[in-house]
Amino acid sequence: MKHRHINNQKGIALVLVLMLVAVGTILGMGLIASSTVRVIGAQNLVHAARAHYLAESGLSHALHVLKSDPESLIGSAATPLGPYYLQDDQDCYYFYSTQDAFNSNVYYLTAKSYVNGLSRRASYTVFCQRQRLNKLTQSVLIGGSAVALPDSLTVNGDIQSNGGRLSNYASIVGDVYCRGVVFDPFGRVDGEITMGADEVPLPTIITDNYKLYRLWGRNNAANERVTNEFLSNDPLNQGGSVNPDNTGGVVWLKPQSGDSVAISNGVDFQGTIIIEGDLTLSGSGIKMVAVRGFPAIVATGKILIADNADAEITGTVIAGGGIVPLGSDAAGSATTIDGALVAQTVGYGWRLDGDHVLNYVKARTELYD
Repeated sequence: MKHRHINNQKGIALVLVLMLVAVGTILGMGLIASSTVRVIGAQNLVHAARAHYLAESGLSHALHVLKSDPESLIGSAATPLGPYYLQDDQDCYYFYSTQDAFNSNVYYLTAKSYVNGLSRRASYTVFCQRQRLNKLTQSVLIGGSAVALPDSLTVNGDIQSNGGRLSNYASIVGDVYCRGVVFDPFGRVDGEITMGADEVPLPTIITDNYKLYRLWGRNNAANERVTNEFLSNDPLNQGGSVNPDNTGGVVWLKPQSGDSVAISNGVDFQGTIIIEGDLTLSGSGIKMVAVRGFPAIVATGKILIADNADAEITGTVIAGGGIVPLGSDAAGSATTIDGALVAQTVGYGWRLDGDHVLNYVKARTELYD
C-alpha cells in the first residue's frame, strides 16, 4: 500500500511539471507574438510616414513644374508624370495636374506615393495666373529688305519675308511666303512659293523686356556680365544663371569695349543671352539651350559666325542684323538652330559658307509676352 501511495505522488508531480511547462510555453509564445505584432505595427507606422513624406515631395515637385513648364504638367490619373524614385529604392511617387473647367488659372495638383505596398495621396488647389505666349509659325521670319539665302543653309520649315525680293539658294523643306517676288533659280524650295503674301509683324527686338521681367506673378532680373568674351568656365554656364529670381536664366552681356561679345570654345549655356550689339560665335563645342518660353538669343545687332564656329542652339534666335559671317565667308563653320530665326534684315547672310541647319521646332517658338 505504501509503495502505491508513493507512485501516486510521483504521478501528480509529473502532471504539475507538465502543466507548468505548457503554461510557460503558451506565455512565451504569447510574448513572442505580442513582440512581433509590435514590430510589424512600428514598421507600418514608418512606412506610412515615409509614404506621406513622398506624397508631399511629389506635390513640391509638381509646384516646381507648374512654375517652369505648366503645359507639360497637365494630365490625369491615368497619365501622370513619373514614377520618380527615392535614391535607389523601390519607393516612388507620381503626380499630375488638371485645370478648372471654368477658370484656366486654377490648377488641381495631385501626387500619389507608393511605399512597401502602402499608398498615400496628397493634393493642392493652386491659383496661378497664366503667362501669355506669342507663337511663331515660321522657321525664318525676315523683315523688310531684299534677302538672299546662301547655299550653305538647310531650312526645315516655312519662311516668311516681308521684303520686296527673296533670292533663294538654300535647301528649303517647307513653304516660302514673300511680300514681294521670289527668285529660286535652282528649284531648291520643296514646297509652295507664295508671292505677294501678306506681311507678318515681327516680334519687337527689345532687350529691356528681359533685363527686368515678371513671370507667373514674380519679379525677375537678368544677371549681368561686362566682358568681351563669355568663357566656358563662367559660373553662369551649365544652368548657373537659372534661379528663382531669374527663371529664364537671362544673362545680359555688356561689351567691355566696342559693341560685341564673343562666345568661346566649350560654352554650355542654359538660358537667354541678350546683348545690345553683336554676338560672335567663335569656337567649337558651343551649346546654348533656352528655358521653355524664352528665346535663346536676343541681339540688337548681328550674330557673327567665325570660321571655327561649331554651335548647337536650342531655342529661337532674335537678331536685328541676322546671321552673317565674320570676315569673308566662315567656310569652316557649322551651326544648328532648333527653333526659329527672327531678323529685321538679311536672315542668313548670302556670303555665309560652311554647314548651317535651321529646324522649326514649334515648342521652342512659343515665347512669353
